[in-house]
Amino acid sequence: MKKRTKAGLIAAGACILTGVVLMGAGSIAGGFEQVEEMDVPWLWNTSVSRYYRYDDDWTDDWDDDNGIDVDHDDGYHGALLEKVEGKETLSGDFVRQVEYAGTLRKLEADAGAYSLLIEEGEDNAVRIRGENCDGIQCYVKDGTLYLKDVAHHHVTLRSGERKIELTVPGGIVWDKVSLDAAAGNIRIGSLNADRLEAEAAAGNIEVEQIAVRSLDVSADLGNVSLYGSLEGDAEVEASMGNVTLGLNQRADAFNYEVRAEMGTIRLDGEQFTGIDRKTTIQNRADRKMELECSMGSIEIFFEQG
Repeated sequence: MKKRTKAGLIAAGACILTGVVLMGAGSIAGGFEQVEEMDVPWLWNTSVSRYYRYDDDWTDDWDDDNGIDVDHDDGYHGALLEKVEGKETLSGDFVRQVEYAGTLRKLEADAGAYSLLIEEGEDNAVRIRGENCDGIQCYVKDGTLYLKDVAHHHVTLRSGERKIELTVPGGIVWDKVSLDAAAGNIRIGSLNADRLEAEAAAGNIEVEQIAVRSLDVSADLGNVSLYGSLEGDAEVEASMGNVTLGLNQRADAFNYEVRAEMGTIRLDGEQFTGIDRKTTIQNRADRKMELECSMGSIEIFFEQG
């Protein structure tokens, strides 16, 4: 890692720690109550919404008696994924069957700020059920099943957990699966794919049983936990998040490139840590893992001795 990058990470960590301390002090002093008493609703609504930006003159929009925007032209909008025209956008509580023709080959699932459960059904149908949702699209295009949050909405007050359950055909083997947990949670019981890409920005991803050939995992501030078998190469990166990988194989089935900067990597019981420590482990295997940990943690354990 370059010196400038290291300095930036150290500064970022210090800022985060300072922010946590200041938030705690402000909360004890009654800061949240004071903010709610202010006539600036976007300050306190963002705690129950997500990903908002200020687009236009707010004086034209905050015209509701409760200070909630009822004009759908300006104001705060969610800067999320692009809405696909011609596809149904689902909100509230719903149950739908997703129509498709041909064979499903890929899955791209974006959890947004939702709790997403993906499970296999007993038939070839794709079904989606949502609770307390706001702007979800789920459709199939060119053999790819998409699930994403496309809400470009104003500040809204919602209580209760946002949940999505996606049922996919049983026994399916995907060419590629991409999982993105920006601020939500993704949980999967069983997943069989040629390639799995899992990114946890500030959310959590857990797969109880994987069978994949190649793996690409990234944990920025979130957590990723995967268990099962890996038949090919893997790239695992933890910036300030945590990755746990449990494999039902032997440790010497892989070669390793390990870089532990300010974080910690535990590989089959051995710990690697320290500033810019890079280690190469050569087992003369035909598979390779590249492990890089900046300020988080990576733990990989193997069931076979």
